[in-house]
Amino acid sequence: IGEELEMISNRLMELKNNLDGALNGATSKEDDGPEEEPTSDDVKRSGNWIKVTKDNSHLLDKNFRNIGSFGGNASNSGNDKMYLRKNEAFSSRFKSVSGEDNLSFRALLKGIGTGVWEQNEKRAISTDNWGSIIPTGVSAKVIEGAFNKSLFLDSDIPIVPMENGNITIPRVKTSSLVKPSQKEEYAIGQELDVDLEPVNLTAKTVYGYCTISNELLFKSDPSAETILRETFSKAIAEALDRACLYTEKETNGTPKAYAIKGVWNDQDINSLEVGATDTIDYDDILDGIAKVEAQNYLVTNIAMNSENKKELAKMKNTVGDYIKAPQDYEALNKTMTNQLEKDNLLIYNSNALALGLMSNLIVKKAEGTEDLKRNTTTFSFAIYADLAITMPKAICKIYKALSSV
Repeated sequence: IGEELEMISNRLMELKNNLDGALNGATSKEDDGPEEEPTSDDVKRSGNWIKVTKDNSHLLDKNFRNIGSFGGNASNSGNDKMYLRKNEAFSSRFKSVSGEDNLSFRALLKGIGTGVWEQNEKRAISTDNWGSIIPTGVSAKVIEGAFNKSLFLDSDIPIVPMENGNITIPRVKTSSLVKPSQKEEYAIGQELDVDLEPVNLTAKTVYGYCTISNELLFKSDPSAETILRETFSKAIAEALDRACLYTEKETNGTPKAYAIKGVWNDQDINSLEVGATDTIDYDDILDGIAKVEAQNYLVTNIAMNSENKKELAKMKNTVGDYIKAPQDYEALNKTMTNQLEKDNLLIYNSNALALGLMSNLIVKKAEGTEDLKRNTTTFSFAIYADLAITMPKAICKIYKALSSV
């Protein structure tokens, strides 16, 4: 199936390139009638072909040229400007005022937390109704520092830098697009309908907090700057992971309207329930992989809690030797995050998700008596993000029957 999917992926890329020219002028759904189908039998006989209809052509126009939404690698798409490319700095997508890049994050936090300002930072800071707005030249780089600390920023999931907090991308409604088939030479290939729908990424507020020692805030050597940026980046990663994994709910169980719809709570993804008294093992992971592959997608990643990681690593056979991990498991990119609950494992194709992320970082001092006792300052912060599940059947969650989530 791997070879078939690779062949189909290559074919999709070829078809996409062929469509680029034809779709240059297609910028909305307001076309006059349905798109014309290929009329030449030679075209149909060259392989499986994609039917583009009036209802979905706008998703393939110049604003949405990204084969990653169909199973390719969005972050490597050379034609697409919407997604962050591999090795492209997140901060490079946002304009900053001259001189902002040289501002000290430590000095900004010191001013916000203690009221003791340094001249350049005081001039650069502004406020809104909630807190102090960190200048873009600093905030984008602090958020960028979370990229190697977060499940959703460090596993090849396509990143959509958002300047205005709202953007539309395509979502695959069914798995029919990647259904493999074969044909005889010169026979007419099977038609593959592109069953797409638009999905909006709308920036939602993700809150977190971070406690810093006052000694560090007043320490002016470069190491303090590095430590503070790393500390905030880690807190941002943890807040983002939790928000994108589990949907915040009201007391009656309904999702909160203002919250990110977490991937774990999506009704369309695959799921595998393990017995309440069982330990999640390699067999369960292989069964989860099989569920995704049955939908004709490849699994590229797995994420789990540190406790589940330890349990897998310590599994032994009947004579006490450690069990060798299966090849299909070893081939996966692995992420450990304790924002996943114990016995909640997630396996997925990295292109099944897309994360929209703004560069904004708002910080305010949080009042608390513990800070007085410990000579610390606690900061609340807010970032803005949203998650889209573009290929739900390329994801499977594995959980125990008595899981609390």
